[in-house]
Amino acid sequence: MLDGLDAGELHAAFYALEGLVQFGVSGKPEALHEATSCFEVLFGCIDDARSDVIAQGLGLGCTLRSLGFLRTNRWNDRLAELHLRLERFIADSGAVSFRPFAGRPVHFNTWAAIFAHCVLRQQPMPGGLSCAR
Repeated sequence: MLDGLDAGELHAAFYALEGLVQFGVSGKPEALHEATSCFEVLFGCIDDARSDVIAQGLGLGCTLRSLGFLRTNRWNDRLAELHLRLERFIADSGAVSFRPFAGRPVHFNTWAAIFAHCVLRQQPMPGGLSCAR
């Protein structure tokens, strides 16, 4: 599967992995192992260019973790750090910028907000911490 994923298009790649996870929880556990392996490789490609990709990566990581994967302390730290990186895109008003605030003009985006707020409200953080802001 990894050969078919483009690390330069993480948004699409993460959608593919989310599909694998759904396939896995629907009775094909080998798909969960494949999704986890691919996620572990692609995780290092997550940059700070797009809030939706950061949120999608965090959500995918937390989901895999809740299914028994990514359980090491290393993943505790990696997912907590990704959570902090995502928070940097959120204005005091709760609006979520698609790109970093340093980029002008600031582009508040509904889909970026949906991705960010869903993951921050619903996904447990490593070590039992809440993602809720």
